[in-house]
Parts: sequence; structure tokens; C-alpha cells
Amino acid sequence: MQYLLNERQARKVDDVTISKIGIPSMVLMERAALSVASAVEKYLRKTYASADKAMKKARIIAVCGSGNNGADAVAAARILHERGYAADIFVMRKTGSDELNAQLGIAKASGVKIFNKVRLTEYNIIIDGLFGIGISRNIEGRYEQVVTQINASDAWVLSVDIPSGINASDGRIMGTAVKANKTVTFGCVKIGSVLYPGAEYSGKVKVEDIGFAGAALNAVRNKAFTYSVDDLERIPKRKAYSNKGTYGRVLVIAGSFSMGGAASLAALSAYRNGAGLVKVFTHENQRVAVQKNIPEAIVETYRDVETQEDLESRLKKELEWATCVIIGPGLAKTQIAVCMTRYILMNSSVTTIVDADALNIIAEDKELKNLLACRNTEEADFILTPHIGEMARLSGTSVASIQGRLIQTAVSFASRYKVICVLKDARTIVADSKKTVYINTSGNSGMATGGSGDVLTGVIAGMSVSGLNAYEAACMGVFLHGLGGDYAASRRGEHGMKAGDIIDGITNLMAAAQNRK
Repeated sequence: MQYLLNERQARKVDDVTISKIGIPSMVLMERAALSVASAVEKYLRKTYASADKAMKKARIIAVCGSGNNGADAVAAARILHERGYAADIFVMRKTGSDELNAQLGIAKASGVKIFNKVRLTEYNIIIDGLFGIGISRNIEGRYEQVVTQINASDAWVLSVDIPSGINASDGRIMGTAVKANKTVTFGCVKIGSVLYPGAEYSGKVKVEDIGFAGAALNAVRNKAFTYSVDDLERIPKRKAYSNKGTYGRVLVIAGSFSMGGAASLAALSAYRNGAGLVKVFTHENQRVAVQKNIPEAIVETYRDVETQEDLESRLKKELEWATCVIIGPGLAKTQIAVCMTRYILMNSSVTTIVDADALNIIAEDKELKNLLACRNTEEADFILTPHIGEMARLSGTSVASIQGRLIQTAVSFASRYKVICVLKDARTIVADSKKTVYINTSGNSGMATGGSGDVLTGVIAGMSVSGLNAYEAACMGVFLHGLGGDYAASRRGEHGMKAGDIIDGITNLMAAAQNRK
């Protein structure tokens, strides 16, 4: 698990380390500069094959603002100069923070050339130290011109901590921003380098330990986090002495008169992710298709002419059987679909994943929203999985406003309705009513295809019945779903992927992970 910090949290880690722990700012700065210099040197040696050729070819410029981010870049240029590289410094102002002034003095005494005006086209390496995490207003004037020149150059660009112009808390572009090939960040990745568009501007992000105290990180509350491949170990191992009942019973309420594929995808995904038994409760038109696609599944069907009393009696029996429920994929918005959604909201006592048409039904019915908010949360965890269009309908806001406030939107919705919110986007956010935030970093554009969301509901269900609690199941399900997409993309390409490939990708990935043990 890796923590992700917003601007306020990153500043607190820095302040506690310096003020309360007692590690001097200049010590941290030297360590940061060493990591930046080493990243530049590693790139040069890889590009030019030999150290001597790299030394001859490199023309390095550190572009520095007036704060401590600029001071980091000044120190990095000085270290590269001392290692024999042609490294210059370009400062936007002659003076700045105490640390910048001190680093400029050291650099000058070390023989580094310091300029107030340069032609960036003369350099093939640019170290971006204009602005750090604290930028609070749009870049304008001369600074905007310099950013434009950096982006127009043919140079390889390394940003210090975060690309200049990217909001560290939400990834917004503050007027304009440096587009880096690589970002070297310190202690923890900044949220702005994970969320789009900041992620696109950050290039490859490398986290360096420069000595922030563990106590300083512990002092920060409500830290967001993400998973890496090592976190697959969190998935409970299957027991040698077990049977199909050991691994849960997933009820998939999905499909309608003319839509059946979603039910099959969700059910197959649940099976492929560990479920012991899967039952599909679907429209009678879809019985043959589901049985053909997933012969392992139990199939029960409903008819459009069923009375509400008969339907509820049947759903009561199904809920008594299930240890996890999925409702919504391909369900349509018919009156019978509304009745099923209402009944599940009122009566489910197990982890329930609400997706697709069930979300749209809730969005259009204030009574159902009230049922969601007023239900007994001690009985069952509800996981809602809206994409941003569905969230706009659920929350009564615009897609544009949600895109600019992904984390805030997910946290607010989860808190208001006491649910786990899986807000799906290029960076999916998982939030719970306690304001815990997971930000997913797996996945790719090939997953933007019909049925991908249905697969995700099945993955989450599989994780739930495998032994993870509801929030862990949602986070791991999202992560594993993305990894499966990455695996599929590596074999089929992002243009040629379909939803079923994600299921196959997860299966192959998990098999490979098990074989490595």
C-alpha cells in the first residue's frame, strides 16, 4: 500500500519533520537534490550508452522559481556540475526563500553559471523547479512564457516533486503547466500527479525517500492510498479443506427483455474471482443465453407480468440464499426493475453491489434515495459503482463539476448515504462514510468499452465472498480489474480489447502470481 498526499498533507509532513523532529530543511534539500541529480545522470547514461559520451553530450539547465522547489533544482544542478556535467542555473528572480538564497550562494561558490535570461533551446536536459506543491493561482506573465518555452523545447524534462502548474491536491492545470518526461517526488506521491490531467503531465513518477520522519507521516490524517502488485497478497488464500459453500454465494439480479450480456459478464466475473456459487436472477428471455455462456451458474428467471407480491416472495427466498448481491447490470428501468431495486434496498442483509440501471432507477426516485440513506447500515454494506455520468444523475450536479472534484464528490456521497462509493473514471476513487479514500492507478484506455463495468461488479463480488470486508473488496476489486485490463492490453492492444478480455486477464494474472509463490 502506498500513501498519496494532497498539498496540505505534504506540507504538514515537511513541517513536522523540520520543526518537531528537528531534521534541518537544508539536509532534506540536499537529499532531494541528490535524488534529482541521480535521476538525470541515470537517464543520460541510458540514452548515450557510456558515461563519457553522456558527459560530453549533456547540456543541463535548472529552471528555478523563488521558493524551496527552486532551491532543490539549484542544488541538483550544482551536484551535476560537481560530477562533471555542463549544468547551468536559470533563476526567475535573483533572491527568494532563505533556502534558495543559500543554495544560490553555494552554487556560485562552486563555479556554476547562474543566469537571469537564457535560450532554453540550447539545452537538452531541463530540470523544472519553477513551482512546487504550493501553487495557488494560475501561472501568468513571464512564468507562463517560460513554461511554454519548456514545453516547446526538444529537451528531456524532469520535474522536481510535481510538474510546475499542476495542483498537488486534485491534478488541475493552473493556467498552464510543464509537461514532464519524469517527476521525482519526495516521501509520497502527490495526488495531483495521480489524478488527470496532472497524471498525463507528470510522466513517469519516481518516489524518493529523503528522510521524512515516520512520525511526521503518522501525524497526517485521512491519507489517501493506492495499491501495487505486492498488495495482491491481501487477497485471502483458498483453504485446502474447503468446498463451494466455503467461498460464498453471489446473487446477480441483472438482465432484461432485450439485454442479457451484462448479466453473463457479471456472473462469469464473480466466478473467475473466487465465488463458490453464482445464481443469476434474470428475465426469462435470457435463460438460454446465460445457461449457454455460463453453464456453471444457477439460473432463475422473472416475467414482466409477475405481480409485486409474487416477485417479492421470490426475492425474499433468493436473499436468504445469498451471501453477496449484485443488482443493476442490464436491468433496464421497467416497473418490475424498480420493484426489484426497491425490495433489495429495503431488505438486503448482505454486502450489496448496486450498479448500472439500479443506480439510474435510484437517481430518478427520491423515495429510493431516502431508503438508501435511512436503511440500517449495521445490517449490510452497500457498494455503489457509478461512473461520472451516473454520479451526475445521482447527485444532481454536472459531469464537469464532478471531473474537477472526484475525491470530494465520492467522499460527500459516501458520507451522505452511508455507503461505499466506487466513482469510476480514468482514476477510480473508492470512498466510505469514514472518509477513507482509495485512488486506483491500474488500468488503461482499452477498458473504456461496453461491459467493463459489469465485469467490475463481478470482481468486487468475488473479492467480497473470498473473505475481504466490503471496503477492502471494493478497493481490491477496482485494482484487480485494472490489472486485468493491463494484462489484456499487453496482449491485444488497447484498441482491440473487449470486456471479456479483462476477465481473462485477471485469471491469467492470478495464475501467474500463484505460480511465482
